[in-house]
Amino acid sequence: MALLPEVPAERRLLDTRDVSQRRVPLYLYVLHTTGAGIVQRALDAGYRPDDAEGIAHFAARFYAGDNEVSTHLLVDWAGHVWQICRLDVDAWHSGYSPAMKALYYSPRRTEWMEWSQPLNGSLVHQSANDYTFWRAAHPGLSNPTEMLSAEVRARHGSPNMGSISIDLVATIGGRPWSAAQLGGLRQALTACGRLTGVLPTLNNVRRHSDLDPVYRGSVLRSRQIVEFPWDPKDLDLGAVLS
Repeated sequence: MALLPEVPAERRLLDTRDVSQRRVPLYLYVLHTTGAGIVQRALDAGYRPDDAEGIAHFAARFYAGDNEVSTHLLVDWAGHVWQICRLDVDAWHSGYSPAMKALYYSPRRTEWMEWSQPLNGSLVHQSANDYTFWRAAHPGLSNPTEMLSAEVRARHGSPNMGSISIDLVATIGGRPWSAAQLGGLRQALTACGRLTGVLPTLNNVRRHSDLDPVYRGSVLRSRQIVEFPWDPKDLDLGAVLS
C-alpha cells in the first residue's frame, strides 16, 4: 500500500529521508494547506501565478527536500494529486513540540485553551482566544488528543502516528478553494480508502487546526491574537466527504 496507483510517475517525488515506518495501524487522515509561504517562494523563483503544475512541483520538491516537514499527498489547483511520502510511513506533518505535547497531555484536560501560538508568533499564555471554532466543531470533547487513537494516546504521541496527510496547495490572495481542487482532495481520500481499507469518514478525517488548535487556530492582527483556524482555512469536511 506504499504507492497510490492513481498518481502517475511524473507526479511522484518521493521523500528518501529516514522517515518512520508505521508504529501504529493507519486510522486517521489529516488535511492541511501548504500555506502561502511556499507559493510565494515559487513565485519569487519565477513561476507564473497561473502555472498550477509548476507551483505544485515546486511545493512537492520542498516537502521531499531537506527540511523538517513532509506530507504524503499534495493536491494542486487543478485537482491533480502528487505523492511525496510512501503511505506506509509516518510523515512529519502534525508533530507536537515538547511544549505543545505538555499542554495537550496535561492532567488538566482544558489547560491548552489558556494558550495560543498564533501564526508567526510565539507560544503565549492568553485569554483572547477562547477556541469557539474548536468547541463548536467538536461538542462533547475537551481536548484534541481525544481524536487520536487509544494506542497513540498511550504513547503520548502526535497526529503524525497512524495517519495519512494531504496538503492543499494554498490559493493566491486567500481565494476560496476551487471545485477542481476540492474534487482532487475528494479523489485522493477515496483512492486512499480503496487502497488501505480505511474508508474516510467524518470520524477519521480531520483538519490540522482540529488536532493542533493552539498552533493552527489563531493569527496576529495589530499585535492582537485573533481566533482564526487557518490550516486549512474554510474547509467544509461535510462537503468534501459528501
